[in-house]
Amino acid sequence: MQIREPAVANQFYPGDRAMLKQDILRYLASAEFSEDVLDKLKGQVKGLIVPHAGYLYSGGVAGHGFKLLKKLDRDVEWKVVLIGLSHSVPFNGGSVFPDGAWKTPLGEVAVRDIRSEVGAGEDDDLFLNIPEAHTDEHSLEVQLPFLQVCLNRFVVYPLALSSVRPDFLAERLAEFVSREDVLLVVSSDLSHFLPYEEALDVDRETVEGIVGMNIEKVIEKGDACGLKGILASMFLAEKFGWKPVALDYKNSGDTAGDRDRVVGYTSIAFL
Repeated sequence: MQIREPAVANQFYPGDRAMLKQDILRYLASAEFSEDVLDKLKGQVKGLIVPHAGYLYSGGVAGHGFKLLKKLDRDVEWKVVLIGLSHSVPFNGGSVFPDGAWKTPLGEVAVRDIRSEVGAGEDDDLFLNIPEAHTDEHSLEVQLPFLQVCLNRFVVYPLALSSVRPDFLAERLAEFVSREDVLLVVSSDLSHFLPYEEALDVDRETVEGIVGMNIEKVIEKGDACGLKGILASMFLAEKFGWKPVALDYKNSGDTAGDRDRVVGYTSIAFL
């Protein structure tokens, strides 16, 4: 069984157990929804798009998405398909992680190789085992403490994407994701390093495209580092009739940075 130690504790989030849990509980408690959003939150959450920057920057936005998981049945062992990206290691496909555990300051998270659930063998040309894609990758790791606080029982199926066709990925995941005990969590920030006002406009286009289920618009104009995962979630939403709801948007100019070069963050739920 493979064990992955935390790679970005004390960088992207607190390495102290008590401080980390306190921060997450604060993000969840401060996540409030407008009446318009509350009217749309009907049905069970099936998927989330959440940001993956340092908690100081995007933790509050992420809290809006993960807060919905608190309403799920705590007796179910949820299977979480966690889709991030490989920021530093390029390859063709998506990298799985063998059965094992990932550690965070809050404890160990059970991790499973998704190939066993999607009928993929070791020589599959989409689901690959690229250990280097996970070694220092933060996009998946930063979501785990939120899951640990919000779900009572769960197992994670990590997938770090590099060069992949989102429609092909969605097709391969569809049968597994359709199960009642499976959740989809896509990790992505939005635009990077634009001036504040320009970022607002660019990110608005991306979010409106996602919520409007306009796949062509998101392909053409979407600006997000995890765009392939977002598009895969949209193809799945289209197939299964999931309804997207925008929960929150901010950028680093709103949270913990200057407004000269900002990064955008959103939380979107699929119901």
